[in-house]
Amino acid sequence: MMEFVIKATERQSARILVDGKEVATIGPSGKAIFSIRSASLGDWKVELRDDGQIRPFSAEITSADTNGVAVKIKNHLFFYKEAAYLLTGIPEGVRPADHVLGKRHVSRLDSFPFSRLDTVDLETWGRLRLHRGTSVGEIDGTSPQEFRVTLSGELLEIGLPLSATLYLLYNSAQGARDW
Repeated sequence: MMEFVIKATERQSARILVDGKEVATIGPSGKAIFSIRSASLGDWKVELRDDGQIRPFSAEITSADTNGVAVKIKNHLFFYKEAAYLLTGIPEGVRPADHVLGKRHVSRLDSFPFSRLDTVDLETWGRLRLHRGTSVGEIDGTSPQEFRVTLSGELLEIGLPLSATLYLLYNSAQGARDW
């Protein structure tokens, strides 16, 4: 497990720390577009849009090196390496009452019947929160001042841009007025 700590620095800007050392910065680069800059881990672009439309809890993460979409999040759901993941889902073994005030989870949906975002049907979107899975990460301290994301090894390859995107998704409501 690796913990990413994101701390706000100035309006819509932040820095990402791992083990107390700054590894990247987040800054605005357009309307609902942010850039993640890291000397050691590469640069990324995060668009808080779904197919060009600003949509809550949706984003596209693109690597600056390849210009290809690395991860697309739609309504808290994303796929990575042929596995489905749900942001703020309730994993197996966690009581729903504990989830209300406790840490949020990133859950791998092992028995999810779809393999791509574009194949998920409307009925499943409506019942998405009923799917439970295995916790592979935690989101804690959902405030702009200090935001923590802990991810397991299976998501470390995209850990930096994913944690930055989570920070933006869960703290962008106040900044959305300025987009």
